[in-house]
Amino acid sequence: MQIKDYTKPELDRFRSLCNFTDTEMALFDLRASGATLDECCGELDYSMGGIRRISGKVKKKINRI
Repeated sequence: MQIKDYTKPELDRFRSLCNFTDTEMALFDLRASGATLDECCGELDYSMGGIRRISGKVKKKINRI
């Protein structure tokens, strides 16, 4: 399941419980709005490898909830 596929209440719950860093929260919000990984690279000024690493951390935190 992709982040954009969650409902608004689920997204709000993740925002409050996952203890995201600022960068993780920025990526989470971009992905929730439907941005691709390529778009996130440009918006956050990270390489694709960096975005994938951050994305993995976000997914791990979501899976713990």
